[in-house]
Amino acid sequence: MPADYGDALGEDRKDEICEKIMQIIVVDKKYRDRNYSASQLAYDTGTNSRYITAVMAERFHINYNGYVNTLRINEAMALLANERYRDTPVEKIGEMVGFANRQTFYASFFRFQNTTPREYRLQHLRPIARKRARKNKWESSK
Repeated sequence: MPADYGDALGEDRKDEICEKIMQIIVVDKKYRDRNYSASQLAYDTGTNSRYITAVMAERFHINYNGYVNTLRINEAMALLANERYRDTPVEKIGEMVGFANRQTFYASFFRFQNTTPREYRLQHLRPIARKRARKNKWESSK
């Protein structure tokens, strides 16, 4: 096999592999599976990991782990800024999007966003409005 595996593939085959990668990783959300690997992706697309690497480099301009982590961070940002997930612990959100542990989630998030997930949440969610206890007009006249 040639040293540059991308050259060994025709454009049609690259397109086919690219579409399969998008279907499996993005549409089927395999990026959420912390155990899903480039080797498994190669198997699921009917090719080998060298071709996956070559197609990802050429078409996505990023390696498998970088691509998966980008998708995870993007989903984490959406969840952290979503009012519905306000009470979900940051660590749980990391797990939901596919990170194996808190440290990996925080490190990846900081690498992509230059802030922590907690700080991101604080910057993007409105503070909870606290209601003042109001006395009704009958109580205030006593």
